[in-house]
Amino acid sequence: SEERKDEKAVEIRIEPSEERKDEKAAIVHIFSSQNNTIIHITDLAGNTLSRVSGGMVTKHSRLKADPTVAMFVAKKAVERAKDLGITTLEPTKETLDRVGLSLTLGGGEVKLLELAAAYSAFVNKGYLVDPIAILKVEDAEGKVLEEVKPEKKKRVLSEAEAFLIASILSDNNARSDIFGTNSLLNIPGRSIAVKTGTTNDRRDNWTIGGNSQGIVGVWV
Repeated sequence: SEERKDEKAVEIRIEPSEERKDEKAAIVHIFSSQNNTIIHITDLAGNTLSRVSGGMVTKHSRLKADPTVAMFVAKKAVERAKDLGITTLEPTKETLDRVGLSLTLGGGEVKLLELAAAYSAFVNKGYLVDPIAILKVEDAEGKVLEEVKPEKKKRVLSEAEAFLIASILSDNNARSDIFGTNSLLNIPGRSIAVKTGTTNDRRDNWTIGGNSQGIVGVWV
């Protein structure tokens, strides 16, 4: 609004996928100010499908106000995870009942190799790249006996989606408050998209990152 100079608005159009005929196109309107955030979902004609309002709509307590929207987001998350090659979070009612909204905070089990492979889509314009255990076999004289080169598979993200995620994860300044500007996550001369994760009790620590030349996944 003209009166509130601190407000920002974002509009996202969600198109139905060709694989899922039951989906309908929708527009997600996000209005954000310093003290409030409103998510308003409409169809293409402008009719309201759902609406959430709250200071921090990503908090569990706020999402309780409209569980339909919350579970819609969780369902989309596990569907996208399957597209990215994650096999431990099947997009079923049983999975959603088990993980619920905690999924958005990492409350679902995944395999390190699968998660690292999923990140390949972020840095390869939306294309998955299968992990390969052995790239090359040579004999004692250096003659190549067998060689396998990684190849792009199907596209699971649009190029724009992949670029935005990779750009966000490559922002060294954004993570400087926690890690500093010269951490081990920052490799001079290279743009590295990287994400860390830690369980509440600090028992498990994950880091996944890389670029189009390679992805590294680490668990400690």
